[in-house]
Amino acid sequence: MNKPSLFACLLLLATTYDAGAADPALRSADILAQQRGIRADMDARTDRYVDMPRSTRKAILADQDRLAVLLEGKVDTSQLDPSSRDEVASLLASIDAAVNRTGDERLICTREARIGSNYMTRVCRTPSQLREQQAAGQKLLKDETSRVKCSNNNGCI
Repeated sequence: MNKPSLFACLLLLATTYDAGAADPALRSADILAQQRGIRADMDARTDRYVDMPRSTRKAILADQDRLAVLLEGKVDTSQLDPSSRDEVASLLASIDAAVNRTGDERLICTREARIGSNYMTRVCRTPSQLREQQAAGQKLLKDETSRVKCSNNNGCI
């Protein structure tokens, strides 16, 4: 399954689940087809699954097996009791998080105001980029505090 279609499926599943509202029914066949695609890609070790740790692969497979048991004989998620629906949503979220957490390639996205503007933009960075940015900011702050000399008599220079 290619990345855009995987993303579209996960986005569809994420947007249709709202814990506080009546859950729209998700077709069991669609969920299971998506999971078969993920499993096939993991078995073939394509793209993001090449360097996936064995423990992560085992966790995904266990979650998929539990998902298959929960959805067995059901046409859609409306046929499940509320706790089972919650468990299905939790399993899908867990699988999504594991699939997108391969190495340091995952992105952490935040909404930030651009300098000189009130408009918010979405900025995505890898964890290593965030660490580098934080270290650079701390170095700049340290340099600035060492440059400024303050005393009671003269104030700050």
